[in-house]
Amino acid sequence: MDSKYLVIIDVDKIQDYIFATGKLKEIRGASAILSDFNDFGEVERRLAPFCGELLYSGGGNVMALFSGVDGEGRAKNFILSEMAEIKKTTSIATLTGIVEKTSEDEIKEKFVELVLRAERHLARCKESKWLALDFFHSPLIKVCVSCRKYPAEKRDGADSNTLLCRGCFLKRAASSRSRIFKQFCEWLKIKLAKEPMGAWNPSDLDNYYKSSIMEERDLSHIGDKSDGYVGLIVSDGNRMGEKLKTVQNQEKFKELSRLIKESLRESLFEAIARGLTPDASGFVPVEFVLVGGDDLVLVLPTNRAIRVAQDVCRIFQEKTREAGSELSISSGVAIARSKFPISRLHKIGEDLLKSAKRLSNQYKTEEKIEAGCLDFAVISTASSSGIQEIREKEYSFQPPNQNFKTHRRPYRVFDSKNNPSELMDLISSIETLQKEKFPKSRLNQYYKALLSGDKDQLLYDLLRLTARLKEKERKVFNNSVIEKLSMKNFWVETSENAEQVYKNPISDIVELYDFIQEKKSRQMTEIKNVFLKIQITPRTPFHIGSGLGVSGIIDKAMLKDASGLPYIPGSTLKGRIKYHYTRLYPLFHSDPICIDYAACCAIPDVRSCCSVCRIFGSRAHRGGLVFKDALQTKPQFKGIPSRRVEFMKTYPPFSPSIRMGVKISRRRRVAEEKKLFSMEVSSPQLPYETEIAGRLFLKEKEFNFFLMVLKRMDKIGGGKSRGLGAVEITFLPETKEDEQ
Repeated sequence: MDSKYLVIIDVDKIQDYIFATGKLKEIRGASAILSDFNDFGEVERRLAPFCGELLYSGGGNVMALFSGVDGEGRAKNFILSEMAEIKKTTSIATLTGIVEKTSEDEIKEKFVELVLRAERHLARCKESKWLALDFFHSPLIKVCVSCRKYPAEKRDGADSNTLLCRGCFLKRAASSRSRIFKQFCEWLKIKLAKEPMGAWNPSDLDNYYKSSIMEERDLSHIGDKSDGYVGLIVSDGNRMGEKLKTVQNQEKFKELSRLIKESLRESLFEAIARGLTPDASGFVPVEFVLVGGDDLVLVLPTNRAIRVAQDVCRIFQEKTREAGSELSISSGVAIARSKFPISRLHKIGEDLLKSAKRLSNQYKTEEKIEAGCLDFAVISTASSSGIQEIREKEYSFQPPNQNFKTHRRPYRVFDSKNNPSELMDLISSIETLQKEKFPKSRLNQYYKALLSGDKDQLLYDLLRLTARLKEKERKVFNNSVIEKLSMKNFWVETSENAEQVYKNPISDIVELYDFIQEKKSRQMTEIKNVFLKIQITPRTPFHIGSGLGVSGIIDKAMLKDASGLPYIPGSTLKGRIKYHYTRLYPLFHSDPICIDYAACCAIPDVRSCCSVCRIFGSRAHRGGLVFKDALQTKPQFKGIPSRRVEFMKTYPPFSPSIRMGVKISRRRRVAEEKKLFSMEVSSPQLPYETEIAGRLFLKEKEFNFFLMVLKRMDKIGGGKSRGLGAVEITFLPETKEDEQ
């Protein structure tokens, strides 16, 4: 009987390759490259010349079977071919492959033992490989500005000074394609043909792909949908190795692999379609970082991440149950600002995933049920300690013979007995508190009390805070928190490793409170090519000072243009409008604006700044509008002879007049001696015209408010307390704005 040979290939340190730089463009490109490399059809095409049978491909893993007299040689050549292919497509990633000799009888009767033996062989080969060292830095060699490991070979664009190594260059080149997003659009097309799903439009599928993948986007665009926060979801199957041990032969193995792959993608796509909606431009706020095998990594707006992760776990288990082989997955959701390093956020997500999988294993061991679980954390600052260590130090205390934890995480999402979802109960509790407008300040007081670290003091503080609640608030709190979450004396009794543990979910409610309800985000309506043509008509003389004077004649001269005509500088107009806008905006809107360019607006993405900084600019950004100087542009100027200056000086309506004034002593309430001064003022007879143009990122209500402030501006220039500078603003017919 001919021998058979099992080949297993695995990409080395796949997560390190994807998150090598932490830049979303390169992460997306690395994911696209690996997705193309691991595509089942592509692997079959590359395998065809070697006459092998493909059993599995996904998540950086390939498993194939070879037979025949020269089967071992073809298997080894296939591994060498894949090594060359990964080197060609990535330049820096490597893979490890092994050939395990077997027989027809072992494949039919002991296929699981064969796979486990081959995987142990693969692990030994990975551990014995040479350690890849970083490229030696030299003053004569320019290092890649992105990864800072390899020598630079390429420019990021023809005229760019950004020098990249070949690996980073290939990642960026591949960032404008996503096989997974295309599959999502194809799936969506089929589903929408059967039934409508929210705001998804079958005629806009191409626009979804173009706006979400091909345009330059980063995590801040996703964070804009949830007040600058993103949620990174890391999911993995529970006890898949144990399930594989039940597989009898290669056909069953292929069926199980196909079931896992198809169920995960169906679950993911359905959860995304029901949990997200595209915006007006077609942008879908999701980033598929890794989808392969039973592994899943994606980035979403935080106010959608928890629900999507919950739906993925639930739908996956339901679909595998319907197929007759119930499986479950667990998830970790790491929540942070969009500027938080994504590579660090991914490591935190992996720690949370491990925590969720431990709870799932506990359900399997103690209650014999298949359960999908979820853990989450809100990250505000970077820390060198792991999630588990932080929770042990700051969120737990241990009186004699007791164990108290001031959180309840992780939570059960779905199980094989259809028990009520613990996570759904938590979300329902938060929604009730929000609906009943329970004061969040009260929740924060409970949260602070939980950090006391003393059991008796903690119980006293919790009872005292509850007693201070109003009758309606106490009823809401008891119904939505105490009873809903099965709390007894403010604690939920659970068990961990056969030990009784008391947990309190109030800290979970406080952390997740702002990320469950869909809050109004700073998603801007992009208004392109704003063009406002306005007329400023003085009702009284006005004075725009030049800071200069004419010795012995005029103390305060007006600002004039090259022709000797007075004009209103664009900077004066901009400053006056900003003055009114800054002071009136808080009276009509709840969202905050910064005063004196606060640090909240010193961020790279202008769309995340406050309304004032987006219109008028800040130290970190230029303003979205250009204010041109207001000039006297009446028809009377047409046909004026070349000697314009002399003509204007003899024409009173156009030339400034001189106004006398005297300084007043406010203390004595009399005119001060020898304080007579003269100042030039412009005649109120002629209007001025100007243009305000640019490109804005504003909500519709903000833009309308800006127009209202501009229309209501009634004074400009100096000497306003003396009756100068009264003006009237009129919009001319040329005013328009193109909205996108």
